[in-house]
Amino acid sequence: MMSVHRDVLCGSSAFFAEKLSDGDNGHGGSLVPCVEIHDCDGAEIYVETVGLMYCDEAKQKLLKQHVSRVLRIMKVAELLGFHACVKSCLDYLEAVPWVSEEEDSVVSSIRHLQSKSYGVSPLLKRVTSDSPYSPTDTLSHIMEMVLKSNDDRGHREMKALVLNLLKDSSRCTDGTSESVLNYFTSRVEVAWKDFSHSLWKHLKPVFLPKLHAK
Repeated sequence: MMSVHRDVLCGSSAFFAEKLSDGDNGHGGSLVPCVEIHDCDGAEIYVETVGLMYCDEAKQKLLKQHVSRVLRIMKVAELLGFHACVKSCLDYLEAVPWVSEEEDSVVSSIRHLQSKSYGVSPLLKRVTSDSPYSPTDTLSHIMEMVLKSNDDRGHREMKALVLNLLKDSSRCTDGTSESVLNYFTSRVEVAWKDFSHSLWKHLKPVFLPKLHAK
C-alpha cells in the first residue's frame, strides 16, 4: 500500500479521477479513499509511475532510465490514463538510440498507441521505410555507385562502408548473402562482356587484314 495525494492523482490520471470521484471514493465510503488495482504486473513500476505524477519534469527523470524500463512505465501510464507521462515516454523514445534487441519491443509498444492520438507517426517513420526497394536492392545500388564512382575519396569511403555491409550480410541467414553473390556474379559477367567487346574493338584492325591476306 502507498499513500498519495488525491488531488495529484486526479489531476494526472483519468483512471484515478474516475475512481476517486465525489460519487465514489474508491472503497466503501471510508473517509480515506482507497483504490485497489487488480492484476498488477510489477508493483514497483506502478509505484514509479505514480511517483512521476509528482514531477514537473518527468522527461528528465526518464532520461536516467533504460529503454526497457521506459516501455514498462509507458504501458502502466497508458493503463492509468496518465497521458502526460505517455507523451514524455514517447519523447524519450524519439530522442534516445535503441539497440537492435529493443527495436521489436519499441515498435510493438508504439503501434499499440497508434490509434490513441498520441502522435506516434514520427517515431514509426524512424523504424519503417517508405522505399519500394528491398534491403538487397539498396545494397546492390550502393555497390553499383561505388564501382562507377570517379571520386577517389568518395570511392574509398564508400568502399569501406560496402565492406562492412558485406561482413554483416555474410552472417545473415535470410538469403541476403546469396543475393549479394548473385549480384557480383552478374556484375562480373557484364564486366567480362564489356572487356571482351573493348578488346576485340582494338584487335580487330590488326587481325582482320591478316585473315583477309590468307
